[in-house]
Amino acid sequence: MRNCELLIVGAGPTGLGAARRLIERGQTDWELLEESEHVGGQSASFVDDAGFTWDVGGHVLFSRYDRFTRLLDELLGDDYFTHQRQAWIRMPNVWVPYPFQNNIRHLPRATAWECIEGLLDAKGAESGTDFLSWIRGTLGAGIARHFMVPYNEKLWRHPLDEMSTVWLGNMVSSVDCRSVLHNLVMGEDETSFGQNATFKYPASGGTGELFRRFLRDGDQRVRTGVSVVEIDAPGRIARLSDGSAVAFGDLISTMPLPHLVRMSIGVPERLRSVADGLVSNTVVIVGVGVDRPTDSSRSWIYTPSADVPFYRVTYLSNYSANNVPCPDRQHSLMCEVAFRPTDSIDQDVVARETVDGLIALGFLGEDDRPQIASLWTLVAPMAYPVPTRDRDDRVRELLRHYRQHGIHSRGRSGTWRYETGSMDQCVMQGIELVDRLLGGEPETTVGELV
Repeated sequence: MRNCELLIVGAGPTGLGAARRLIERGQTDWELLEESEHVGGQSASFVDDAGFTWDVGGHVLFSRYDRFTRLLDELLGDDYFTHQRQAWIRMPNVWVPYPFQNNIRHLPRATAWECIEGLLDAKGAESGTDFLSWIRGTLGAGIARHFMVPYNEKLWRHPLDEMSTVWLGNMVSSVDCRSVLHNLVMGEDETSFGQNATFKYPASGGTGELFRRFLRDGDQRVRTGVSVVEIDAPGRIARLSDGSAVAFGDLISTMPLPHLVRMSIGVPERLRSVADGLVSNTVVIVGVGVDRPTDSSRSWIYTPSADVPFYRVTYLSNYSANNVPCPDRQHSLMCEVAFRPTDSIDQDVVARETVDGLIALGFLGEDDRPQIASLWTLVAPMAYPVPTRDRDDRVRELLRHYRQHGIHSRGRSGTWRYETGSMDQCVMQGIELVDRLLGGEPETTVGELV
């Protein structure tokens, strides 16, 4: 058994952020373990056999933090493109700019009036209400029926009335009737909502390229292809898949929080029940590479229709032409399809139905079928941690239990928080935790959870 002052489990954005901060602070007694053969976690990128580059979801780079902005500049230099977001909603026979609720002037008149009438009748949402009630109370019955309910049911794969509203913040645009009527009468669009209205994207290598640059090659403290199989929390010992064991002073876990509990020994049984109540979905990524260029300048498109399997389509070749092997004659579409964790998934069926859906919505034509040069799939389990109404109580109890044993669960899946799970936030969780452990500084991103 070897000793390690600080053991990091998982080389995604949080683990890499922590490791880089340790190096900056001159620390040497640490180790980073990653079960896969690559770094980046769910922010990694992959090149398929046909030469197309794919991300694990619609990942773009933007920053709420000066420190992360400086890190982007340091790691990417000039090797990136800057884009103004062009996000849309594909409705039956019509395109609506995102956010839907701000731009209903693009809808057929009867549908637009239904949305306006719903806004006029909306009574507001009571404090502590569920997500479904918030949608109806804040946005009205029309917007709820035509977009917000079908889209969110398709994404989360969980009853909306069992979800909280504490996560909404800057994640969902809420509007007032006056602004909607203004846009409708004046013929104006409101498309600037959100912090990713302007975003960066690496010039080559996909989003994962950023994370491949976090640490220098050959650092012996970074071990890929090795996983943790058991954690003795009271004894502060981690047993690994290669048969070795590590005695740690502190452990930073970025694995999904329920996994941490399942592989722990010496944890009260009641806490296992607490972890079992955490809910997530599974997402299948379907990459479709096409042997023709596209004239679309769109970034990504939300698709609430139940007639197609995917909830979002991204023109990944619009982010960087280098995401396709032949930029002058190819383009790529990345689609995301959500499932419940218990669903049986046949990736071939999902891919076939995705292509059918792209044709049905007009992204592709029937004559494009022979032009499909790549059809790539990847299953991402626990992709979206669902903000159920009891989530924060469960997470807070688990994190505080582990903290007394020197185990600190961070990151999107480690804190089970979608709303603080963007790449900049995850990197900063790793940085802030190291600064707290070594210097007693506060963790502002996870805040009251710890």
